[in-house]
Amino acid sequence: MAGTLMNKASLLLILLCALGQAQAQGLLADPTRPPAALAASAPAANAKPASAPVAPKAPELQALRLGKDLPPLALIDDKLVRIGDRVGEASVLAISEEGVLMRVGRGSDQWLRLNPGVRKSSATKENK
Repeated sequence: MAGTLMNKASLLLILLCALGQAQAQGLLADPTRPPAALAASAPAANAKPASAPVAPKAPELQALRLGKDLPPLALIDDKLVRIGDRVGEASVLAISEEGVLMRVGRGSDQWLRLNPGVRKSSATKENK
């Protein structure tokens, strides 16, 4: 019995070595690998796609703090700013309920608004 067990173990060892050799030589295909035609046309995993240069992100107004006895503050790009502070290349000229007026470069003014596209208007009563 010990002899047959030893023979089976030896046979198993020989088979495992032969499988390892066959796989190392590329004789056995990996069943999870995509077909060669797909693998040749797919970009490399670490390759970056070609893209156009990224334009700098416009500053984003996130919050306003206005009050009678408090200096006006604005939260722009996670930074708390006051009138006169700089945000990137722009300086803060005014902070109001309309938003934040910023001067970019030489005389180019830009309004940052909390909700772009939404305008404040007075409500009108419809005659019934």
